[in-house]
Amino acid sequence: MIPRRRYLAGLGLAFTLIVTGLALGSPISASANDFCAIEDRTPPAITGLSPTTVILGLDAKPMQFSVQAEDECGISGWSIDTPERFLFFVYQESPSDTMVPFRNKDAGRTVADVRVSDKAYNMGLRQFTFQLLRQTRWQKASAEPEPVDRGDRITIKGTLQRADWIKKKYVRYGGTGQQATVQFKARGSSDWIRVKTVDFASTGRISTQVTVKREVARDGWYRLHFAGTANSSESVSAPDYVDVR
Repeated sequence: MIPRRRYLAGLGLAFTLIVTGLALGSPISASANDFCAIEDRTPPAITGLSPTTVILGLDAKPMQFSVQAEDECGISGWSIDTPERFLFFVYQESPSDTMVPFRNKDAGRTVADVRVSDKAYNMGLRQFTFQLLRQTRWQKASAEPEPVDRGDRITIKGTLQRADWIKKKYVRYGGTGQQATVQFKARGSSDWIRVKTVDFASTGRISTQVTVKREVARDGWYRLHFAGTANSSESVSAPDYVDVR
C-alpha cells in the first residue's frame, strides 16, 4: 500500500503536470512560449486610444481611459500621459482619472503618449491627438412669432455661452469669425436641414430672420447649431416649434 502522504503528493504532481500541459497546449504552443520568452523583439502594435476628446463644464469629471493594442505574445500593461499639459496620467491597473477644470488655457489639442509593453518586455510608443474642450451651451433660443403665415418672416434668436474655468461660471462666447447655423426639421421628418449660416456678435448673441417659403413653408422646429472649435465643444439649442398657417 502506498503511504497516504506519498499518494497525495503524487496526485498533486500529476495535477500540476495536467494543468501545465493545458496551459502550454501542444508542442507548437510551447515553442511559441519559448519565442516570447527569448526571441521576440517586436513591440506591440498600438491601434487606438479612448476617449480622444473630453468636454468639461464647471465641475470635475471622472473619466475612464482604455488602449487598444495587439501583440502575439500578449499585452502586459499600458499607460497614457499628456506631457505637454499634464492633464492626466493613467495606466492599465488604474485606468480612471478625474479631469478637473483649472485653467482656460488647458483647453485645446495636445499630445497623448501611449506606451504599451508585451509579455516579452518589449515596449511600444505611439502618440495620439487628445482634445480637452470647454463646454458651450445655448441660452434663450427662440423662433418667433408663432403662428406665422407663408411668406412672412420669423426671427431666430439665441445666445451662446462657454464655461470659464477661471471665473467658475458660463460667459457669453462670440466674436469675429464665429458662426452658427440655423437648422429646420419639418413635422413628420427626422432630418435637420441647414437654412442659413449666421455670424455671432461679440456678445455671443445671434438674431436673424428666415422667410417662410420653399422648404421651411410648413410646420416644424428651428434650432441653432454651433460646430465647436479646437478648444470649445459643439452644441445645439433646444428646438422651438413654429406653426405655419
